[in-house]
Amino acid sequence: MKKILLIVEGAKTEVDLFSRLGDIYGDLGDKFSFFSYNTNIYQLYRNIIAYGKDFVDTQDVLKKMCKTNSEKEMLNQKFAYIYLIFDYDAQDPSYDSDKLKELIDLFDEETERGLLFLNYPMMESYLDHQNYNFNKYKKNEIALQKLNGKYYKALVKKRGFKKPLIKYDEIDFENLMKLNLKKAFWLVNCNDLTYYNYLNKLTNIHILEIILEKVVTENKIPVLNTSVYFLVSYYGKKYFNKLFNILE
Repeated sequence: MKKILLIVEGAKTEVDLFSRLGDIYGDLGDKFSFFSYNTNIYQLYRNIIAYGKDFVDTQDVLKKMCKTNSEKEMLNQKFAYIYLIFDYDAQDPSYDSDKLKELIDLFDEETERGLLFLNYPMMESYLDHQNYNFNKYKKNEIALQKLNGKYYKALVKKRGFKKPLIKYDEIDFENLMKLNLKKAFWLVNCNDLTYYNYLNKLTNIHILEIILEKVVTENKIPVLNTSVYFLVSYYGKKYFNKLFNILE
């Protein structure tokens, strides 16, 4: 069995979502192992700088931060795939877009150091939609001056999706992926929704650059959850084509 290591920022929201995804996609549930980082992406950057950016094994970096023997034992296992799921966190005092670009460059392959998924503005963005309505979702954004965890979480609770996570099914996850993929294509101004363009137009660095442009020119962050791209990253072209009813 090819195991999957999910390095997540928090101990609850990301773990709950991907645990439910693992329940729905039965071939995945037993493959997942979670390492909760319990701090943000800028601390990850500092830890990597302290370790040395020429590192090869991400698990070795994480072992320096283990708090329990069970975490160390988990990181001694062999993982075929590594994914990192973190928030954009533009409100953090350590925010630096150049650091994000460095991390995107470091974590660009799930079978090597790992593949980074950044969520804008944070993980709760997966709920920030109205019953998967794309025309409304594409306009969802958050003003930079209002960006803090409590405000955004309250906003999502008020305007976001109300279905309990425990009741999510495969259709919900497919709709969630399509919604966020379509928004990313819309943000990069690409109307041709193909797997080729997913690989070449929806790169992490391209999405970040589009977000940064909005931040600089409008002081607003478009709402986008890229961690839900996991299934397309993992299953590949056939899964993407199934999502968008593309005949091969």
